[in-house]
Amino acid sequence: MMKREMKLNKGIVIPAVCLLFAVAFPQIVTQKYVLQVGTTMLFFACFASAWNIIGGYAGQFALGNGLYIGVGAYAAGICYVGGFCSPWIGMLIGMVVSALLSAIISRPCFRLSGTYFALSTVAFLYIGLYIVSSIQYIGDFKLGATMGLLLPYTGRWQDMQFEKPVWFYVVLGALVIIVAVSAWIKNHRMGYYLMAIGSDQDASSTTGINVVMYKTYAQMISSALMAMAGSLYGFYLLTVMPTKVLSYTLSLEIMMYCVIGGKATLWGPVIGAMLMGFISEFMRTRMGASAASLGTVFYGIALILVVRFAPGGIYGLLTTLTDKIGGKLKKSAKVMKEEA
Repeated sequence: MMKREMKLNKGIVIPAVCLLFAVAFPQIVTQKYVLQVGTTMLFFACFASAWNIIGGYAGQFALGNGLYIGVGAYAAGICYVGGFCSPWIGMLIGMVVSALLSAIISRPCFRLSGTYFALSTVAFLYIGLYIVSSIQYIGDFKLGATMGLLLPYTGRWQDMQFEKPVWFYVVLGALVIIVAVSAWIKNHRMGYYLMAIGSDQDASSTTGINVVMYKTYAQMISSALMAMAGSLYGFYLLTVMPTKVLSYTLSLEIMMYCVIGGKATLWGPVIGAMLMGFISEFMRTRMGASAASLGTVFYGIALILVVRFAPGGIYGLLTTLTDKIGGKLKKSAKVMKEEA
């Protein structure tokens, strides 16, 4: 009972402290550049945590899930620029469209496995990128093709536009929602089924788990959450460009953040996005434009090292270290008690 209480307290106290620090961050640090970096890192944490539901829990390496970031961004952007409805409603529309689209795409993709599945998701991403980049007008509405949509700035929250400190809180709120959904899935029957599927799909199927159905559910939830974050991302940038929101590089980075941080864990994607995002930004500011290509090289090296020496990611490594230190402290305390 005591051990269970300690684990429960550890699982609640540490995230609560981190959340309090995040809430206080814009009040402590007032430099706009630092807030911008912090907000960008939160965005990547949102994307990585959403991807973790399908890529981590279910073990399906969907490398083209950036498609749903683009769907969310374009849905909110079109609703706003076209004057059809509020971008907040557009965000909800993007989430629904992403979930339905992912369900349609998933059926043929889930018939494949391994590398073929990953490549099929990339193919759909590039199809989406090509279609959007080729369309200049839809009727009288200017979609912008490769130039994308420019979102006029009003500064009103109704138009999904905020000052830098407020943006930090808005994206933090989105991250809390995504992590909460991820935690609910992880600790309920669906999460157990997804973990079993990710571990051994064939064995899971023989035990009676509807593998395709649960993978489709995971993909739909992941896609909807990525679309939600994508809508906010487009308005944060004040432009919805295909090369920004439908980028394969972005999709690849999201996967790497999750794997490096610790896939199939609740906090691994957040840790990976924060740490790697900070290092990437540090390299960019120190080394300038030349760091753009070096960043990709660094991610690759980090990914190789993690896969080789820490398969559980940074989160798994930290957990192992804290358990070892905790075990040694308990032993020392026990020896001291016996000597006394």
